[in-house]
Amino acid sequence: MIFVTVCLRVPNPYNCFDNEQFRNCLLTSWQDSPEWIVDQYLIMPDHLHFFCVPGTWEYPSVKTWCQKWKSLVSRQIPERSWRWLSGCWDTQIRDRTHYDEKIAYVRMNPVRKGLVRDPDEWVYQGTIMPVRW
Repeated sequence: MIFVTVCLRVPNPYNCFDNEQFRNCLLTSWQDSPEWIVDQYLIMPDHLHFFCVPGTWEYPSVKTWCQKWKSLVSRQIPERSWRWLSGCWDTQIRDRTHYDEKIAYVRMNPVRKGLVRDPDEWVYQGTIMPVRW
């Protein structure tokens, strides 16, 4: 399993991730890019985190796959003129303990940023395809 972070280069109120339009386009783009399967995800205003596993026998690198769905999202919402930070940050998850630590870190992002008091209040998160260890 891979833990991935994708960021905006220049976040601003007109170019941010934490809205339903972006969330819907992101989920559609991931469905249209089955080379990798997303487990849990969390969308923040200027970045997003997710966990993924290969979805096909032959799959591109995570960086190549991220470029594909970033392009799909950008075409679906052209009025936003997305300023993605190139590439992504990815970390291989070693075991269940490592996964649990990263999930705890990710879930607390909106709390640390003062967006909610309880991580369960943050609506821009979810699980697409649960992955078992």
